[in-house]
Amino acid sequence: MTIFKFKRTIIFLLRLLNVVSVVGLMSFEWYYNFAKAIPSPLGTKGNLVIVGIYTVLIVTYTSLNNGYKLEDNRITESFYYNFISVFCINILYFIIICLMYRTYFHQMLVPYLKISALQVLVIIVWSILANKIYFLLYKARCMLYIYEDEAGPALSKMKKRYDKYNITKKIEVYDIHNIDEELNQYEAVVLDIKNSILKDEIINACYQMNKRLYVIPSYSDVLIESSTMVNLLDSPVFLLKNRGISFEQEIIKRIFDFVLSLLALIILSPIFIITIFAIKIEDGGAVFYTQSRLTKNGRVFKIIKFRSMIENAEKYSGAVLMSENDPRITKVGKVIRKCRIDELPQLFNILKGDMSIVGPRPERPEIAEEIYLTVPEFRYRLNGNAGLTGYAQVMGKYNTSFEDKLLFDLMYLENYSFLLDMKIILLTIKTLFKLDATEGVKEDE
Repeated sequence: MTIFKFKRTIIFLLRLLNVVSVVGLMSFEWYYNFAKAIPSPLGTKGNLVIVGIYTVLIVTYTSLNNGYKLEDNRITESFYYNFISVFCINILYFIIICLMYRTYFHQMLVPYLKISALQVLVIIVWSILANKIYFLLYKARCMLYIYEDEAGPALSKMKKRYDKYNITKKIEVYDIHNIDEELNQYEAVVLDIKNSILKDEIINACYQMNKRLYVIPSYSDVLIESSTMVNLLDSPVFLLKNRGISFEQEIIKRIFDFVLSLLALIILSPIFIITIFAIKIEDGGAVFYTQSRLTKNGRVFKIIKFRSMIENAEKYSGAVLMSENDPRITKVGKVIRKCRIDELPQLFNILKGDMSIVGPRPERPEIAEEIYLTVPEFRYRLNGNAGLTGYAQVMGKYNTSFEDKLLFDLMYLENYSFLLDMKIILLTIKTLFKLDATEGVKEDE
C-alpha cells in the first residue's frame, strides 16, 4: 500500500527522464554544432530561448498526445505517441530555424536527421523501460464488473488490457444481495448499469468503502458532468443550460473556420492539383463527388469529396457503409483514403459555412434514420455544425459504436471552448498516422 503513496512521484520522474533525454539530445546538438555554425545574434540568451521553446513544444504536444500516460498506454502506444510528437515538432522546428537563418539548410539537414534518429532510439528504450517499471510496481487491480441485463462492450475492451484491468468476476446487478459483502472482495469496481437508483446505491457503497470505481457513462451522465453549479439560497443545484455552443463562441468559431480553411486551401493547392490529375488519368471520370449529409439542426447539405470509388458506386447497392478492402475503391482511391486526402475538398464546405473545422462527423440522412431507430439520442449531435475532424474522430475509430461516438460528441458540444478546438486539431495529426483509426467500416461515398 505504501508504494501507491509515491505513485505520482514515480510517474513524474519517469516523465522527466523522457523530457531530459529527448530535449537533452537536441540541446547538445544545438550548442555543440548548430550554435557554432549559426551564431545567434542574441548570444547565449538566444540559445537558451531556442532550447526553451523546443522544450515547451515537445512537452505540450506529447502531453496532448497522451505520450506520458504510462497508466493507459502499452509499450507500442507510448512509443507511437512520443514518436509522432518528436516527428512533428522536429519538422516544425527545423522549418522555423531555416527561416530564421535562411541559407543554412544544407548545413543542418544531415545532423538534424541524425539527432532525430537518436531521439527515436531513446524513445524506444524509454517506452520499454517506463512501461516495465510502472506495471511491475503497480499490478492490475482485482475488479468486479457489475452489469444490467447484459454485459456491454466495455467488458471485452477491458479484458484486452489485462495488464491494467483484472476483471476477476462479472455479476448482474440484480443478483447482488449484499452490496458491502460483494464489494469487499475486490479492489475496484466497474459499473455498467443504467438504473439510477441501483447506480446511486453502488456508488455510495464504493465511496464509503474507498473502492476505486469505473462508471460507464450514460447520456445523462455526460450532460450533468457539463452542468454549472448554482447556489439556491443555501442548497447546491446543477444547472443544465442545454444550449451547446454560445452565440459569441459561434462567431469566433466561424471566423477561425473561414481563415483556417482559406489558408489551408492555398497551402494544399499542390496536393489538390496532383490528386485531380491522378483521378483523371486513372479512369477519366469525375474528380469530385457530392453527397447529402446532415449538419446543425438537421439541415441537409452537399458534402464535397475527391472521388475514391468507381462512378455510380451506389447505383445497385444503395446507401451502405463501406467495408474493408471494398472492391469499388479505385487504385488512386486507396491511396487518398489512407492519407485522408479524399476529405480535403470539405474545406470548401467549411469556407461556405456548412461545416466547421471541428465538430461531429456529418452523417448521411438515410443512415442517420436507421441509427435513430436504435439510438434516438443520436439526434443530439446535431446541436452543432458538422466537422472535418472532431472529438469522436480523434478519440475513437471508424468502427467505434454509434453510442460511444455520441458520448464523445456530447462531451465536445457541452464542454466547448476554443482551446478544446485547438487540442482536437493537434490530436488530428496523430490520427493521420494511426493505422487502426481507419479500422473496420467507413461511410460510403
